[in-house]
Amino acid sequence: MITAASSAPRERHEALAAFVGEIAVVSWPEPANPPSEYGGVRWVRAKEWVAYQRKTFVTPPFVGHSTYSRAEAEVLTRITGTPYLSGGLGEFTAATNAYLVFEDGPSAPVVLQWGTYYDAARGGQKFRSRGDAGARG
Repeated sequence: MITAASSAPRERHEALAAFVGEIAVVSWPEPANPPSEYGGVRWVRAKEWVAYQRKTFVTPPFVGHSTYSRAEAEVLTRITGTPYLSGGLGEFTAATNAYLVFEDGPSAPVVLQWGTYYDAARGGQKFRSRGDAGARG
């Protein structure tokens, strides 16, 4: 919440002083030239926030994907009769500076693991039609 105190000079919401009473969130604004600039983070009005994604990415700027992921987990659990992945532990590795397409990163390999369809759904993973966890959709 932006308050008179939080928007005072040299305080975290100084740039949002005209919006006292509104909600602010810390966000990663898109840099003007992503390949060569670091965007950092800053406070923005919640009503102006949009997901940091490429302008050509065709999806609404909200996290509705989690609804589909949870539905997929429910369906796969009912079809298979178990919430556990058929191959044991599912895993996905995002390699250093090879995973993101609109900026560098991650700076070190990131390994995601999950044991159930629900774990994968909470991690934002999508499943292929044959039920492979770790397939990004």
